[in-house]
Amino acid sequence: MAKVKDLAMKMIPVLIRWAQGAWDKPHYYSDLSESVGYNSPRIGRVLGEIQDIIDKLAINTGKEIPTLNGLVQNKYLGL
Repeated sequence: MAKVKDLAMKMIPVLIRWAQGAWDKPHYYSDLSESVGYNSPRIGRVLGEIQDIIDKLAINTGKEIPTLNGLVQNKYLGL
């Protein structure tokens, strides 16, 4: 579980940067994995951890925080 949380903490800044930047191309699971040096596009569990972190932060701050997971899509299905 520690590896999942560590990856999540590395991926959150990447997702924030993507959210703030120009949308000139889609962002795929493999792009996110590669951006943190993880050698697998299978990051569903990590994205779940990211959402858990965002949900806890929203509760603790009383602010509505949008999900970042929607920025990433499946390269083959386009979802």
